[in-house]
Amino acid sequence: MAIRIKVAETARELDDVYRLRYRVYVEEEGRFQHAKQGGSGRIVDEFDSFPGVFNLIAYAGERPVATLRINVEQEDEGLPPDRYVDGRAIREQVIRAAGGARRVFVSAGMLAITTGWRKRRDVFRSLFKMAAGLGKVQGGTDVIVTAKADSAGLYRRLGFRAVGTRLWIEEIGDHIVPMVCDGDDFCNWAFRHFDPENEDLLRYYLESRQRLVLSAGEKVFGEGEAADAAYIVDEGVVQICREGVPGRSGCTEGLTLVSLESGELFGELALIDSAPRSASAYALTNTELVVLAKEDFRQRLEQDLEQNRVLLRILAERLRRMDELALVFAHGTDEERIDYILDGLRRYASEDPRHPGWTRVNVGIEEVARMAGVKPEVARVCIERKAAAGELEIGVDRLRFPRRAWLPQVLRSG
Repeated sequence: MAIRIKVAETARELDDVYRLRYRVYVEEEGRFQHAKQGGSGRIVDEFDSFPGVFNLIAYAGERPVATLRINVEQEDEGLPPDRYVDGRAIREQVIRAAGGARRVFVSAGMLAITTGWRKRRDVFRSLFKMAAGLGKVQGGTDVIVTAKADSAGLYRRLGFRAVGTRLWIEEIGDHIVPMVCDGDDFCNWAFRHFDPENEDLLRYYLESRQRLVLSAGEKVFGEGEAADAAYIVDEGVVQICREGVPGRSGCTEGLTLVSLESGELFGELALIDSAPRSASAYALTNTELVVLAKEDFRQRLEQDLEQNRVLLRILAERLRRMDELALVFAHGTDEERIDYILDGLRRYASEDPRHPGWTRVNVGIEEVARMAGVKPEVARVCIERKAAAGELEIGVDRLRFPRRAWLPQVLRSG
């Protein structure tokens, strides 16, 4: 089931946030026992009503499953971590380390993920990616959290460092660790898959108030459906097809139009002409998408001429790729088709932290075969031959590429 993550704005969504905190903290984890006294079944405090607050909520269908609160520092208002640690001293320490330069602090807290969803790291990641973008747009320079002691390792992987000792907080009923992260480092983690060639789209990433997290084979939208949003691929691969039959990995039959990787925009044409969707979109792999709501998208085009230039550049690039794809699929051999698909995957692969000098993409041989329109056994022989030549490495549902220039044979000059 696709997971929708958004900024809570309606009364119902905010109530879902407060009730979910209670369910996770009090009922599931046995913490915040003082919250039982009110009998409201909600956890809410003064920081939920301060200016500069964003409550994020994740839904599986209509069921809320995770939430996170973002507070941007306001003059003389303080931040939620100040309730448990000397936040002012921590902020002064960061300012001194920055040579006295002005800093704007953002806190991330009230993280609550219900039982059954806590192992979904993609949901955790998407919450914090949205937090990174919102904090950056609000001018944030540093992020401060009071992490549960047993979750500190997760925050370290995001770039946070401890700035205090482990503390027992009676009100919470747990140990916490104060931690901070440089805002630029946080954004570098959040947007590490971002393609520098698509820098014009970074504004959409930062300002996004909604994301989708999908498993392989799940549908983004179907042909003929009304259009209410455009999308940017953050992680994963999306397949656009006509008259496709949904299977385990999306369009297993019918005409594949294009496969899109990190940093690519799709679904925008239906927002411009208000026509129904002309094709279907499926997640070929586990995928995270940035959602651009219809009205927000149109307002950008109407109010900002620069956004029209960006859209025209994207459409021109899409047409160029469609011409290349048509050439390869009309006249190319099976190996040339595979070569073309591998080049697209290589261009959008991310750094492999365990193998310096290599990038990786979570796509297996069967997925490459579907994208290229060839039999799996043909793709396996071709890819294994390239692996033997040192052009890539094959893992379990994963491919690695060395960092060097490589063009598909069908596009090489001569």
